[in-house]
Amino acid sequence: MSLLLSSTEIAGCTGIMRSMFDTFCLPITVHKTPLKLACSIASGDVTFGYSNSYPIDNFTYTPVNSVFSGRFYSPKLGDNPLEKNIDVHHASSSTQVKVHGDCYDYITNGTTEKISIAGSDWKIKGQGTKKYFLTDEYYVFDLEQVQ
Repeated sequence: MSLLLSSTEIAGCTGIMRSMFDTFCLPITVHKTPLKLACSIASGDVTFGYSNSYPIDNFTYTPVNSVFSGRFYSPKLGDNPLEKNIDVHHASSSTQVKVHGDCYDYITNGTTEKISIAGSDWKIKGQGTKKYFLTDEYYVFDLEQVQ
């Protein structure tokens, strides 16, 4: 069976799409559940008259996050005066982020607390959806802003 596009045409189109994706990408910080580490208390800190055995209730939390790149889509319209004069509708009614597979794997493995994009914090609603452009895979997540 012959393809409608040759391999060079597919490579050219996916190259253009990757270039457009990279042009409009923003840094996305994915915050995971912080690591809880027990701190040791020096034995010289024990008060006279009390036993040396005591429960360790002194913990520190180490943030766990990683930065990826992705495209941020928001249906917020109306800031531009030209949009008020024309009938513009966003295809989706929710705020979304489109990412590559490495970011998808990081988000879906473990508990993701929030995602920071351009100074705003967001939480993920539901599961990511796989989207294709010819031979490239992207993943789209619906987002809800954290107050």
